[in-house]
Amino acid sequence: MAHIHIAPPGVNGPIVEWLFPSTAPVAGHPLSELLAAMRNGGAYVNVQTNDGIPPTNTGPGDLPGGEIRGQLRAPGAP
Repeated sequence: MAHIHIAPPGVNGPIVEWLFPSTAPVAGHPLSELLAAMRNGGAYVNVQTNDGIPPTNTGPGDLPGGEIRGQLRAPGAP
């Protein structure tokens, strides 16, 4: 799975857009809120993985809580 969340760096926030698999547009938030958060560094992408073999969280490729996280910001923003 991969989503966009609204939250500043170091803070977990709600999912507002599913990137993969795509299931719902801007879940419960206006698009303007998502765009503003993306412009000011208040949104991030989280990629979650699961190899389907218990137990979870055994290493790369099996981190359903999030394996890759990156803050979004406008080009040229500090």
